[in-house]
Amino acid sequence: MRYLIALAALLAFDPTHAGIIDFQDVSTMEDLTELESGDFRFIADCCFDVSYYVTPSDTTLALVNGMKAITMESISGAAFSLSSFDSAGYYTVGGIDLTGYLAGGGTVQTNLEYGGSWSTLELDDTWQNLLRVEFLVPGTPTQIDNIIASTVVPTPATAWLFGAGLLGLLGMIRAKK
Repeated sequence: MRYLIALAALLAFDPTHAGIIDFQDVSTMEDLTELESGDFRFIADCCFDVSYYVTPSDTTLALVNGMKAITMESISGAAFSLSSFDSAGYYTVGGIDLTGYLAGGGTVQTNLEYGGSWSTLELDDTWQNLLRVEFLVPGTPTQIDNIIASTVVPTPATAWLFGAGLLGLLGMIRAKK
């Protein structure tokens, strides 16, 4: 019985690292073209710098007029998935064009609409195995916060070796019975 519990614990191991990117760890509030938050890097590609809209309790990433896009990528270079993020316009209704670049080649794209107040924008299962994502806001300034993303953490070879040994041990015990 204890061997089955050990096997179940091994199989339940999830090799992903999920997190919420809320930009609270960013200390410089303006005049940046690149920043890191959590396990991710954000890069502004043109025109205006990445800037932040600060409320008394929150720091959010702002996409401002004239900016073509902000690119999000894993600092480690590992593939990641994107589940959702919060977004709001500066008192306006708008949309965000997203393009995801897949690790195996190809892209996924969508346009997400939001109201003037904060909305959680959900993404479907096609937003997995990404190398980078571009956020593009045509026209109106927009805020982004609470990005839910996860990276795959490589499982060490020793864990797989341990699992194979455990399965072999279980097989030997069954053969003796």
